[in-house]
Amino acid sequence: MTGSELSLDYALAYKRAAERSGDGFSTELRFNRSHDDDHVLLTDQALQTGSSDALGAPALETNVTEERNRNWSLQTDYTRTLVEHTKLEAGYKGTLRQMDNTFDVATSSDGGGSYAADPTRSNAFDYDEQVHAVYGVLGQGAGRFDLQAGLRAEQAATRFDLATSGERFDTDYQSLYPSALAAYNLDETRQVKLSYSKRVTRPDTRQLNPFGWREDALNVFQGNPALRPEYTHAVELGYQQSFPKGMLQVTPFVRHTVNAVRFIRTVDDAGVSTTTFQNVATSDSYGADVNGSLRLGRLTGFGGVSAYKQVTDGSNLATDVSNNAFGWSARANATLQLTPTLDLQGFLMYRAPMNAEQGRVAAMTMTNLALRQKLRGDQASVTLRLVDPFNAMGMGFVTDDGRVYQTSRRNFGARGAFLSFNWAFGQQPPRQRPRGAEQPDTPQPTPEG
Repeated sequence: MTGSELSLDYALAYKRAAERSGDGFSTELRFNRSHDDDHVLLTDQALQTGSSDALGAPALETNVTEERNRNWSLQTDYTRTLVEHTKLEAGYKGTLRQMDNTFDVATSSDGGGSYAADPTRSNAFDYDEQVHAVYGVLGQGAGRFDLQAGLRAEQAATRFDLATSGERFDTDYQSLYPSALAAYNLDETRQVKLSYSKRVTRPDTRQLNPFGWREDALNVFQGNPALRPEYTHAVELGYQQSFPKGMLQVTPFVRHTVNAVRFIRTVDDAGVSTTTFQNVATSDSYGADVNGSLRLGRLTGFGGVSAYKQVTDGSNLATDVSNNAFGWSARANATLQLTPTLDLQGFLMYRAPMNAEQGRVAAMTMTNLALRQKLRGDQASVTLRLVDPFNAMGMGFVTDDGRVYQTSRRNFGARGAFLSFNWAFGQQPPRQRPRGAEQPDTPQPTPEG
């Protein structure tokens, strides 16, 4: 695979502070444009039964993708203290996303001597997404209690145009996202809190595009233009304890997701597996996150463990894909200050294997190492970053529908070394604070990883 990518980002920001600390008005207009061109060569080689000897000439296929993105966003925030210990936050955020994508497929049966375009699998589409949202959050301090309630109202519209077939899919919907939080400070080092929030996860273009794509003749992936957003209601109970050299946080949670997006796999009589995306009725997660930080001289670190039980109700689909599974993951990040200007950082993430709808996901490991040298105080730095140095990043999936048993393993190919130089000058523009989380905290397994 070869490719090139270019991204440009422009921002215009304004901030006005009030006499009272924390009050004020800010706004930011941001525009981003990018293009990404990828060229993939796939080789399909048949082998002799019982041996690894090649059977005939390999079938070659090229996939050429050209993607153009343009994103606009306007965000405005206003904060005002109404009376002592009572604060109002309000604002607006609007986003416009436009994507143009072309995907061209060509095949060769003579070892690459000539290629013929495959119009049945080549496609192009345009995707537009507009989201307009207003929000209000009211905070109240009462002794050792900190109380907060908020509401976000949203209007979203998407348009998916398939230039190849002339089809068009429009979606227009409105949503309300309430949130509430109550925190009680036991003392200066301990706090307990209870929170509720509603979140949304919108399907991306890969999940919507009905044209299939594949990496071999037996595995086809196909989007679903009728896919709906999924909504998650989350209730969390948290306890936080601060220590002179660190912090410990325990957060039990319950999450109820409506229209949860899941991949559904079917196998035909020829053994070709087709994977698409569907909305299942509900998915419930029960579990806890435990996170902690520690500072020991030149060494600082952060670590966490998550464990949860996930119950999926897929009885609304023609093929019931209901599931009851247990999963857990762990992560750690440590930084060692070798000298006053030289830092060594390491990151490790492990996700244990778990059952999923129609199969089982294998374990996944991710590792990064970085060495950073500061220059000119904190104004500049040179960083050498090693991604997946042990070449262990990847995932596997086992599918069993009673007729066909299939096991697959995919390495992400992320192993590499990156050298970067950073130089900060002038003043950074005032940054806007994002309102509301839109992604569920529990990642869902997918066949592509």
